[in-house]
Amino acid sequence: CYVSADNVEMGRRLAQAIAGSGAGSCAVVRTTASSGAADQRLEGLTAELDEQGIPWEVLGSGDALPQEGAIAALTPGESETLCTQAGAAGRVYGVGASNRLLHYLEEGAAQALVIQSDYDAGYLSVLRLVGAMQGLAQNDVVLDCYTVTAENMFTDPVDQILFPVG
Repeated sequence: CYVSADNVEMGRRLAQAIAGSGAGSCAVVRTTASSGAADQRLEGLTAELDEQGIPWEVLGSGDALPQEGAIAALTPGESETLCTQAGAAGRVYGVGASNRLLHYLEEGAAQALVIQSDYDAGYLSVLRLVGAMQGLAQNDVVLDCYTVTAENMFTDPVDQILFPVG
């Protein structure tokens, strides 16, 4: 059994944030080796961008960033890196909720981040483990994902996910 957000849905949420910004195009930066989660996010992102009529392209680590349009990252590490690249600030749409990413979001280097509740993931994983040790059948759990912006990062329910102890 697994406990995870729906990665395809996370990609769709990224695309919806990009569409909501009015961006006319999107460059998706893939600098790390392919992973199942990132590949699924790319699937959701590109499907939703296609539905929204927004042209997109996939760039590698050596490719120059476009001068206009949104720039999407599919992993927290790629999101952090993009926020520091010249010409990308204010156009980054990414995944993750590290302290550094939240700083970039608050300062405007990132426009939106898609997150899951890591607290829920950990808590529900432990519950599933205990149940399995007791011989109980366990079901998969698909966590909700949320789009975070500088405007909503300190409002419910996002603030409780980002800052669970306070």
